[in-house]
Amino acid sequence: MTASPVPVALITGFLGSGKTTLLRRLATQYTGRPIAWIVNEFGALDIDGEALRAEGMEIVSLPGGSIFCRCLATPFLRIMQSVAGRAAAGKLDGVIIEASGISRPSGMERMLSEFALDSRLSVASITCVVDPVRFTIARATLPCVVEQVECSDYVLVNKADTVDASVLTCVEAELRELTPAPLHRCVQCDVELDVLLRTERKPLHGTWSEEPDRAFPRCLAETEEVQDAERLCLELVAIGSTLHRCKGILRVRAGAFEWVTVDWTSGGLIVKPFVGRRPERCGLVLIAKQGMEGPAQNLARSIRQGRYRAE
Repeated sequence: MTASPVPVALITGFLGSGKTTLLRRLATQYTGRPIAWIVNEFGALDIDGEALRAEGMEIVSLPGGSIFCRCLATPFLRIMQSVAGRAAAGKLDGVIIEASGISRPSGMERMLSEFALDSRLSVASITCVVDPVRFTIARATLPCVVEQVECSDYVLVNKADTVDASVLTCVEAELRELTPAPLHRCVQCDVELDVLLRTERKPLHGTWSEEPDRAFPRCLAETEEVQDAERLCLELVAIGSTLHRCKGILRVRAGAFEWVTVDWTSGGLIVKPFVGRRPERCGLVLIAKQGMEGPAQNLARSIRQGRYRAE
């Protein structure tokens, strides 16, 4: 008898919606089970992977673009071949992938087919995490946001505590126009979902993106120097209206809490101590709004030139 394909669960959602928070909750839910965890970062730095490994998760990271773009086809193929080998050996219960925030996931099934992995791995579910504060504007201007919802089997309306009930109702009405998938209101993705349970899902008919999405210009400011985090973060907040997202790991002092994580979205700035092994790379990734790249480019250049170096 041929073994059933191992289920693959895909986590999507726009930048800053809460995908990594959901991944942490799923890790708790599936404690003790052999799961392959894959994190895809649009930026060049492995920010989420570093943070999750510091918390004890065994993460395979794939930074530098979207897994649904041919620019990452070769490294993603290597990862998935390794995962499929574990599946064929009976050493895997499931695969959970956190896609980048600008992903267009309709090509997932075609990718498995083109990789000749569809006999060992199959898409069980796609869960889309939605930020109700930004969804209406993002839906109107960014096709990837619409596709993420349309492909979903579950939709988590996250951060439900940050908006009025009337706003939630309006956002849910918009979501209903795009998908019949069940909607779950939640705070910090605090909902129980067995994402590895196979759903009666419609087939996906998408394909690869041929190049990175130009609607999301990226700026990288990589630095190992000790930074004046307070001054840098004030500048980051000042240019926030030109950004979709900024996140990174900065070195701020020697000794305890030597590094901090920095995470900016339209919901505000969060700076937390980074506790764990020394990060492999430090710096910020800034994802700017199209046509508004200047402030992000200037800030990245200033960081590289040492203008925020601690005295």
